[in-house]
Amino acid sequence: MIVATATLDGDVQIEHVPCEKIPKDQIVDTNGAGDSFVGAFFASIIQGHSVVEATRSGARLAGIVIQKSGCTFE
Repeated sequence: MIVATATLDGDVQIEHVPCEKIPKDQIVDTNGAGDSFVGAFFASIIQGHSVVEATRSGARLAGIVIQKSGCTFE
């Protein structure tokens, strides 16, 4: 993923954030993947992590969710 962050003075930093590739045969259901990403992203931001780390958290949870039927991560 590509993450772009800007400071108040207009400086922009662009970073590549690698994420784990899930093999096609392990993808069961993509419903809820976006919601899971956003939930983990904002939870990470609220905990004080950087946007890059929050993006990693979101991608990790979305990757888990798509390997299950229904929106779950148990």
